[in-house]
Amino acid sequence: MMYMLIFWILLFINLILYLTFRKNKRFEEYGIIIIVLAFSFLVVAILTHDPIFSKFGVPVEFEWVVGLFITGLSSWKLYFNPLKKRVMDSEKEIISLKSEVHSIKEDTLLIKEKLFSLTNLS
Repeated sequence: MMYMLIFWILLFINLILYLTFRKNKRFEEYGIIIIVLAFSFLVVAILTHDPIFSKFGVPVEFEWVVGLFITGLSSWKLYFNPLKKRVMDSEKEIISLKSEVHSIKEDTLLIKEKLFSLTNLS
């Protein structure tokens, strides 16, 4: 059982890809897939008690906590932070659209009032 080793290898591959292609938008898609896959192997390694650094004197729980922390940070950097930025941009667009619709409503009300005042005169 080498689940923890596969987890660390996937994280290392993801780090190398991130440092190489961080400006590429396609990397975000592949990076999050690698992170989810690595997290899956980490969960399986935790469930099957498959540590790899215990031979070097590192406590098993420490290895798992570090693994969870690294996957959490990676998922924040690759998925949740860009998602937050896209949501904030969408909010700004919606606010600007609301202000445009409000100004159009005011303009149509003004035109309507002008038309009614013209028809009332005759």
